[in-house]
Amino acid sequence: MDFKDRLLIDKYTIPLADLLATKLQVVEITEREYRDIISLIHDHEITDTETPEAINGQYLAKLCAEDWGMYKTFSINLGNVSTALAQYQLDKDSEKTVRARIEDLKTRIENAPKTTRWKLRAKIGEKKQWYELPEKDKEVVDSRITKDSNGTNPG
Repeated sequence: MDFKDRLLIDKYTIPLADLLATKLQVVEITEREYRDIISLIHDHEITDTETPEAINGQYLAKLCAEDWGMYKTFSINLGNVSTALAQYQLDKDSEKTVRARIEDLKTRIENAPKTTRWKLRAKIGEKKQWYELPEKDKEVVDSRITKDSNGTNPG
């Protein structure tokens, strides 16, 4: 995700919508992402505007309307979070709030007018992989001690 045009919206961090997007875009989602998504959605309203205290649902819907892969992954993850929500043992009001906000966000995403590119990609659907998995961590510097041809450490 490209945040360069979004970095000036909030003085101290990326906007909440972008933070949520970084969690919702994960294909191999973990328990940690589930918890982060639930916390973000529980603690912040979904709105149509950019404010430091709310999640801009209109912005997220626009992202999904322009990119079918993002739409697909966000939709899957929002559905999975909603399904798994009961296991997090939130109080009734908190669970109700999170469910309502997830439904609000899903509705915004579904109702956003889709681009021609999105519609063309949607026709292909899941027949073609729409995501890339991150590469496994690579060793940046080989810090192993090597031995020279005599079997001793150089230097």
